[in-house]
Amino acid sequence: MATVYKDVLDVFESTFEEKVILNDGLVLQWFKMAVGEFSTQIEPLYFDYNTKEFTDINGEPIVLNQTVTNILGFTIKRYYCERQYNKIIKRSNIVTKDLTINDTSGAKTQAKVEIDYVNDRIVDYYEQLKDTAYN
Repeated sequence: MATVYKDVLDVFESTFEEKVILNDGLVLQWFKMAVGEFSTQIEPLYFDYNTKEFTDINGEPIVLNQTVTNILGFTIKRYYCERQYNKIIKRSNIVTKDLTINDTSGAKTQAKVEIDYVNDRIVDYYEQLKDTAYN
């Protein structure tokens, strides 16, 4: 059984509880960006968007290492967190000719802590991909 898009989404969705349903197109875009990022930094990943399966270079379905699936899911989470952070900044920074309101301290700090946590998890997963001294 091959690794499929839903396997990566399950990792992403298990990391938080969203009050509203996220746009499927946006999540798919984050997925594409995560696959591209991994492919650039570690090794090429091939994904068939028709079957929603990861494949080898010849188009045969493959099973990804769970660590790779986790990296992709947490990378999507990072994109989500960055989007939330930007929303907080825009929502709480009101600057006009006559009025300036800047109340970003608590929410902004919390969002930044979440981004840092997710980034640390991704780094930990990347470290797990390295060969040990025993190999």
